[in-house]
Amino acid sequence: MERRTLFDRARGALVLAVVAGHSVAIVGAPAGPRARGALVLAVVAGHSVAIVGAPAGPIERVFEGAYLIRMPALLLISGALLSFRPLAAEVRAIFTRLAPAYLAGAAAATLVTLYLSGDLAIRIFPPPWALWFLLTLATLRAATSLFPNRNLALALAVAAALVASVIQLPGYLSLHRTATLAPLFVFGVWFGAARLEAITLRIGFVRGAVLVAASLLAGMAMISFAELPQTVLEWRNPLTEYGHSPLFAASASTALLLAALVGSLGIIAMIARVRSSRWLEWCGKESLVIYLGHILIFSVIRASIEPNGFDDATRLLAIIGMSFVGLLFPIAVLLCARWLRRSALRDKQIEVRR
Repeated sequence: MERRTLFDRARGALVLAVVAGHSVAIVGAPAGPRARGALVLAVVAGHSVAIVGAPAGPIERVFEGAYLIRMPALLLISGALLSFRPLAAEVRAIFTRLAPAYLAGAAAATLVTLYLSGDLAIRIFPPPWALWFLLTLATLRAATSLFPNRNLALALAVAAALVASVIQLPGYLSLHRTATLAPLFVFGVWFGAARLEAITLRIGFVRGAVLVAASLLAGMAMISFAELPQTVLEWRNPLTEYGHSPLFAASASTALLLAALVGSLGIIAMIARVRSSRWLEWCGKESLVIYLGHILIFSVIRASIEPNGFDDATRLLAIIGMSFVGLLFPIAVLLCARWLRRSALRDKQIEVRR
């Protein structure tokens, strides 16, 4: 009887552990949404630079180096804030939230191209322009849910990144970028929001700034040493395409990813030490709408202007103006949606009173 009781207890504990591993939600720590909001704003500014071009000199070097940290940090914090759910629930969340946003962006990009050039170029897979991030995020969220064991998920992500460092993966589903950046997302899941905030708060603002500077210097030194173009930081191609051996390509890609991880932790630590901001927290909460909205506006601007004749002052003003407009549009959409929801709720309350 005692033996059976112990067996039942062990079986019950095992069942609870499995259920917890599949269904426990990682509660977003206060600094998490704030960091994601700040990083989304940095992405908006970065995309405006990509369209207009950075002013020459030190500012150009800073903007180029930001590629090393900006998207990796956004993936890291997105993984940390992920609710660890079963695959079915995760796929349902992807198809009800990320998929409609992605398809809306792809349709808008197609309409912009049709209106401005007369060419009907329907591009869904591979993704048009900056929509690759939504595909990467959806793919990694679904893949992570397949492996509740986070150590196994991290090992598989590192293996995928090593393969992508020497082999060009297809552009469909943005597979190459997804595989290359997978370790950063899974690192975020592995840390969890609470642990990541504890680590970044312990790092502090000053040491975070030192980590960011060190990662940028290391990344730029690696690129200069290997005679690589700056486009390597867009994570689209393996380093073997630039004439390097597979061993060197794997080593250099690993070094760049480590630099990106260190810089991401540094920038999140700096944001975590900034005084709490409802504005940044709101941007983090509505990051999907802001990301999609700025892509819609920037797609029109990108196809309409020719920035080659801009001087440095004009470029800087254009970057500021585009960042403002790219942020203003999704904010206006969100405010209109909130007004419509409140109007519908008010009408329903009036009907109930009648």
